Amino acid sequence: MDFGSGASGVDLRAIWHLAVRRRWIILASAVTLFGAVALHTLRQPRIYGASTSIVIDAAPPRILDALRQPEDLSLDRVAAGVAEATEGIEPAAPLFPRVDAPAPAA
Repeated sequence: MDFGSGASGVDLRAIWHLAVRRRWIILASAVTLFGAVALHTLRQPRIYGASTSIVIDAAPPRILDALRQPEDLSLDRVAAGVAEATEGIEPAAPLFPRVDAPAPAA
C-alpha cells in the first residue's frame, strides 16, 4: 500500500486483503462485543409487565331487548321519535346573511 502516491482513490482490494488477514481479530471483537451486550441486557431488571384477561359470557348480549319490542325499530316509530325529540327546538340563526347573486344583464 502506497499512501504517498498522488492517487486520490481508495484501494478496495488492499482493504479487503487487510480484513481477510485480520479476520480472527475482527471476529473475536464482534463476538466479545455481542456477548457483553447480551450479558448486560439479560442482567437488567424486568421493569415492565403486562397481563390480560378475557371474559366470555355464556349468553349472547341482548341489545334489542332494551327496546322492549322489535316494532320499535320501524321507520315510522323512528321518525316519530325524531320529531318528538326536536319538538320546540328553534333552528339556529344563520352565521352569514344570505347574499343573492345579481341578475344577469340582458
